[in-house]
Amino acid sequence: MEEFCKQNRDSKELPELVKKYNGFEINLKEPKGYAVRITDLDGTVYWGRDEMLESWSHLYLPESTEMVVIGAIDNFPSLAEGLQLIVLVDSLGKVYFYENEVLHLRGSLCSTLRGVPLGVLLLHK
Repeated sequence: MEEFCKQNRDSKELPELVKKYNGFEINLKEPKGYAVRITDLDGTVYWGRDEMLESWSHLYLPESTEMVVIGAIDNFPSLAEGLQLIVLVDSLGKVYFYENEVLHLRGSLCSTLRGVPLGVLLLHK
């Protein structure tokens, strides 16, 4: 996960890291029993819907910002389509979860992956 943290300030490198670690999972401390599955948009319930990434980048925040999909949390009890939260990172390294027309700010990429507020227990495939 250090590689993701090093890219915290350069979202242009994140898609390559997502490709490199595609299919790996990051177990979360909170909420227990859930993991972020590393994937791009095509590995989510929104596969083939590039307009979703455009809308997340331009319509959900006060100012437009580049967004990168880095993963999904599957089978999460929520209002999300397919019970899947989409994990996105903006150009400043802030992490968001997308759920049913809402972007939830979760923190910075490094703090989110290191345990504030989610935390990493294990990276596995």
